[in-house]
Amino acid sequence: MTDLDTVKAIIKIVSAEAGVSVDEFLSLQNRVHRVCKYRDDAIYLAREHTQMGYQELAKLFDCRHHTTLVSSYRKVKMRRDRGVVHRNGMKWSDWHNYLMAKVAQHHESGASK
Repeated sequence: MTDLDTVKAIIKIVSAEAGVSVDEFLSLQNRVHRVCKYRDDAIYLAREHTQMGYQELAKLFDCRHHTTLVSSYRKVKMRRDRGVVHRNGMKWSDWHNYLMAKVAQHHESGASK
């Protein structure tokens, strides 16, 4: 799978976990705190699991400027490094491993198209 396929799968999986459609998830109009936190997770995972740069990812996440992604990435990395418990009761690292396992299943099922 390509990096683009991986990012699309991450967006699809994380938006489903947030309980919104992909369009709502990526919408700049959707500034609901809960959805923004999930977007931060998706940005972190996309940056960690692909070779794509911030500018490329900004286009995929419908961000006007790549610095939005830099900020999101740093926030999540800090929480993860400190072992902070995620809002769902899991450690951040366990939460991200759970999401990436779903992305891997998505790839294996050939559902990335």
